[in-house]
Amino acid sequence: MGVSLSEYIRRRRMSQAAFELQRTDEKVLDVALKYGYTSPTSFNRAFQSVHGITPAAAKSKGTTLNAYLPINFSVKVTGGNAMPYRIAETEAIRQEFIYSLIQAFFQMKHIQRIFHST
Repeated sequence: MGVSLSEYIRRRRMSQAAFELQRTDEKVLDVALKYGYTSPTSFNRAFQSVHGITPAAAKSKGTTLNAYLPINFSVKVTGGNAMPYRIAETEAIRQEFIYSLIQAFFQMKHIQRIFHST
């Protein structure tokens, strides 16, 4: 299940807002302003779309909410091992055969695009 970055950010902010509503005595309006919402209505709508309940209801003890955890990125660098290779010349007939296969493939793709666009 993939979500866009902007949607993840919105869900993550709603997770943090929900945590704050449950753990502090902050007013809903103050939490809405803290998380970038200029109106209680827009905050209420966004909160309900993520958690299924209103921000006021989230203040109740024992309420179950959705949490979106922080994203973790990792980079793996590979390619440190030698990979043997050789360059070989082949016959022109074989190269022409491969070239004709590639041409046929692209012609099929072109025909499929025309067929699907009509």
